[in-house]
Amino acid sequence: MGSLSAPKPALAQVLQGSLVGNVKDPSDFAIPEAKVTITNTQTGQSRTAMTDYAGVYRFPTMGAGTYDVNVTRDGFRPFTKRNVVVSINTLN
Repeated sequence: MGSLSAPKPALAQVLQGSLVGNVKDPSDFAIPEAKVTITNTQTGQSRTAMTDYAGVYRFPTMGAGTYDVNVTRDGFRPFTKRNVVVSINTLN
C-alpha cells in the first residue's frame, strides 16, 4: 500500500480517544474503499473501518492504548503501522 499518514491522537471525551488518518498511494493519490483495521496491542481487540472517497478513515471513539493499524485494498500491498499511541484528553 502506498503510504499511511501518521495517525495522531485527538481531543476527546473523558475516557475516549480517536484516530483519524489518510490512505494514499506512492503518488500521493487518495485510496478510497481501503479496509483499515486497528488492533489494541494489549487486549487484542480490533475494529474495522473503510476509507471514504478521499482516502480518510475515522475511529471516533476508542480507548487509550497502543494500536497496530493495518490497511488492505485489492491491487495494493498490505501496509501496517505499529505502535500508534492513542491518548485521552490530549491534543497533538
